[in-house]
Amino acid sequence: MQKSKRLIRHTIFALNAIAVLYVGMNRLYATGQPSVQRTPATELATLRDFSSIEVDGDFHVDIAQGANYSVAFTAADASEGNFVAEVRGRTLVLHGSQNAGANRVSVALPELTQLQATDVSSVAISGFGGEQVSLRLDGTPQVVLRDNHISRWHIAAVDVGELTVDQASIAAARFDLDGDVTLRVAD
Repeated sequence: MQKSKRLIRHTIFALNAIAVLYVGMNRLYATGQPSVQRTPATELATLRDFSSIEVDGDFHVDIAQGANYSVAFTAADASEGNFVAEVRGRTLVLHGSQNAGANRVSVALPELTQLQATDVSSVAISGFGGEQVSLRLDGTPQVVLRDNHISRWHIAAVDVGELTVDQASIAAARFDLDGDVTLRVAD
């Protein structure tokens, strides 16, 4: 009697262990489409009251001066890429992962005071005027500044490929560069 009870207990334990192992392996090695996490466009439309941007993700970022706030995410493939956006204090926080090379975030805001970009495919900043803007760039291969009228740029760069500045942006500004970056002046 004791042997049969013990055998039943061990069998139930083994079956539970197999079920847990099966679920774990399916989650680890799932062959179906991975779930895509994105902030919905309706929620992106409500993001406002920020002057600073923090970006971490493998997508392109276009930042332009505009009278109104707007944030938009454009995916080359609707089934690929994660993108989350929120405002913390006066900072727009953008995070993405598993994005295809062509995925893009477009941001418009009245005033830009600071940008921190980490591992972003590229950054373009255009149309801003004002006293100063601070850029902290890490792992961003291409940064473009065009049609800006900022008096002073503070740029700290780590592992940045090329900083391209057009004539209009360079004529109006003083640049404080810290780090290793190749500066190119465009026509």
